[in-house]
Amino acid sequence: MKPRSYALLLALTLGAGVALVDAAPLAARPDAAASPMGMQDDAPRQNQRGQQAAPPESFTEESTRKMADGRVFKHKIEQTVTEGSFSRKEVLTNPDGKTATRNVTTTFDKSKKTWSRKMEGTGFDGKTWSRSDEGDIPDPQARAPKPESRPAERKK
Repeated sequence: MKPRSYALLLALTLGAGVALVDAAPLAARPDAAASPMGMQDDAPRQNQRGQQAAPPESFTEESTRKMADGRVFKHKIEQTVTEGSFSRKEVLTNPDGKTATRNVTTTFDKSKKTWSRKMEGTGFDGKTWSRSDEGDIPDPQARAPKPESRPAERKK
């Protein structure tokens, strides 16, 4: 599981379905150079540790966690990645049999250099929430670090 999955599990366990949204805006993330899906123009992506990250892939994952006191939590993830789109559906079932969901759909238009993301979900209490973002992809050349300027050396 990734750190975001742990945060999701904790938020859902505490019944805070509204707190599922990332607090950091997309533009402030260092890994968001091109798009929310990591679709950069053939440039290798890097993870948080600075290592080269693999491109997102489609998968389905189910897990069951049994706690020491006998409670059982179930978590199911279905992720689909296609050219220009990404969708992820997460369902968490608590020991009482109630479910909470989170759906994320992101699209990327390479020709227009724009992206959009829609997130929606339902908490264990049945309350729904949603959030959507969209924007332009910044020019990678504009983000390039400026050359370091050094003061002129003094003559001795």
